[in-house]
Amino acid sequence: MKLGMIVATRGQFLVYETLDNEGELNGYAVVGPGRSPINIANVGEAIYLAEKLDAFSTKPIEEVIRKYPELAGAYAALVAIEKKTESDNLTPEQRAAVMTRVRQNVINSIERGNSITMKIKEQTEVIQESAKPEIKQDRGLER
Repeated sequence: MKLGMIVATRGQFLVYETLDNEGELNGYAVVGPGRSPINIANVGEAIYLAEKLDAFSTKPIEEVIRKYPELAGAYAALVAIEKKTESDNLTPEQRAAVMTRVRQNVINSIERGNSITMKIKEQTEVIQESAKPEIKQDRGLER
């Protein structure tokens, strides 16, 4: 596969034509910084993916979720993992490293077309009052 002309740019993401060995149009590829090309047959789908990846990487959460509601689960996962890193008392450097890796994993999932869903595990606390038998002490000593 050879990359041909740039068809579109969406922030850091470029959409190229892909060419076969004879130089004929073979499809399209989305390329981001430091990323391998993602091959897509349809130019519209390639541009949409580039827009979605750029939005996730650079735009405010509310704006992204309004335009791409399917990314709400990805943001929920990020928030949950960030809270977990805080509760685990990780240093700021450790938290930054974890969150960088998590964001990359989310971008990888978006590239593959996988949606991220959160499973909410509801914890309920059961308080059981046990009936303690009343112990009567006989103060009188009889022998």
